[in-house]
Amino acid sequence: MVRRATGGLQGQPLKAIRFYALRYAALRDRFNRAYAALARERQVLDKWYDEDRRGRVGGNMEILREKKRIIGYLLTLRKVLFVFERVHFRLSELEEYWRQGYGEGTLEGSLTSRPSSRPWTGTGRCWSSGWLRCAT
Repeated sequence: MVRRATGGLQGQPLKAIRFYALRYAALRDRFNRAYAALARERQVLDKWYDEDRRGRVGGNMEILREKKRIIGYLLTLRKVLFVFERVHFRLSELEEYWRQGYGEGTLEGSLTSRPSSRPWTGTGRCWSSGWLRCAT
C-alpha cells in the first residue's frame, strides 16, 4: 500500500515555502550585516592571513587583543549561520517539491513561487537557482 504524504513540507508546500523564503531573506540580511561588521576589522584578518603565509605568528598579547576585537563578530556570524544553513536546506528540499508541481503561488507582496522573468531580489540577491521570483 502506497501512502501519500499529507503532512510536513509536502502537505502545505506553499505555506512552507512562504515561511522559509521570508526566514531566508531575514537571515540573509542578518548575515550580511554581521559579515560587514567583521569586514570592518579587515586589517586584523589581513594581518593574520599574512602571518599564516609567512609561517610567523605575532606575540601572545597582541593575538589576544586582536581576538578580543573580532570574537563578537565571529560569534554573531556563527549564531546566524547555525539557523541559516538549516533554512537553506529546507528551501532546497522545498525547491524539489516545487519542481514536481507543489507550492506554486504568491508568498507575500511581490514575492512568488510562480515562474517569472524577474528573479526575486529581496535586497539584491536571488535564491541560487532563481525559483523564487518577484511578481511582474
